[in-house]
Amino acid sequence: MALSQMLSAKLIGAIVALCMFARSEAGDFLAKRTRIMQMTEATAEVIFQDNALWRRPILVFFRPEASTRTREEDEVRAAVDQLDKRFFVVFSGDTTLTELKLMNTMGLFQGEELPLLGALSFDFHQDNPKADFHSFRFRGNITRQAVLEFSEDFLGGRLRPEGQLSEPLPPAESERDGGVQQLVGLNFDKVTKDPEKDTLVYWYADGCGWCAQFKKEYKRVAARLGHVKSLNFAWIDASRNGIAQPKRFPTVALFPAHGKQVPASKEVPFWNDAHLQAVEFMGDILKGEQTISAMIDWLHKEAAVPFEDTPPAPAEEEDQISMLAVDTNKDL
Repeated sequence: MALSQMLSAKLIGAIVALCMFARSEAGDFLAKRTRIMQMTEATAEVIFQDNALWRRPILVFFRPEASTRTREEDEVRAAVDQLDKRFFVVFSGDTTLTELKLMNTMGLFQGEELPLLGALSFDFHQDNPKADFHSFRFRGNITRQAVLEFSEDFLGGRLRPEGQLSEPLPPAESERDGGVQQLVGLNFDKVTKDPEKDTLVYWYADGCGWCAQFKKEYKRVAARLGHVKSLNFAWIDASRNGIAQPKRFPTVALFPAHGKQVPASKEVPFWNDAHLQAVEFMGDILKGEQTISAMIDWLHKEAAVPFEDTPPAPAEEEDQISMLAVDTNKDL
């Protein structure tokens, strides 16, 4: 019994020592290997959510998805061992929704000429829960030495960040598709923060088949409630504009008028812990009339300004027939 207890104590001690080693020496060993990743949903959680505490910069190489491994990718991989260990290194394409979200965050369009090398950093501020992203783009021939110099210039603060990602503002004559306003990054905040309007926004993305199908239903809702002056229907291509990115597509949410508060339980779940005062529509889509009726019922509950489902009847024209007073009195 004593021997058994002695062995148990030694075993426990060995486990504790192993755990301490794992947190120190082995922890650094794992960090060096896991910091090189392919862009997936799991990777997105690591570099954005789990990385919020450390805020490690991210070096990203976008490869042509249909091609075999390129010379440029070989050059980036050859530089990895000499890169500052603070960097995450991510290899990505430009076709999946997760990859498109990364491109959007970095101010890049789907269809950019690839291969492409860039860097991404982000900050958090106490007065703003939304992450502040800074994207940097390498321009030039991608070689091992160029990758190292680009990373050193990044850490040394010698690079200039890219501007806000936004499609051009649409001309007035094409700003609306039927009853739906086309939003871009440049006018998203202005439209959604209109205090006089309950603004409904539909986020969609290139490559999302359901998004394309749901557009038809969304336009039908906008057409049916086109008489409601307090409601504004809008949509935006989230894959081409630097706005808060929802975690699923398609996403529809209402920005209530008059500063009506939205409970946290009803908010849209965005990547990078972004928060907007918008309540998400959680009903079924692609159900035709069932979806349209459900959206209208939902709008009645969440909109700040009450409205009627049908337009008011046209006012009856006043009777314009008047009796002319005729003086029948004649001088006798």
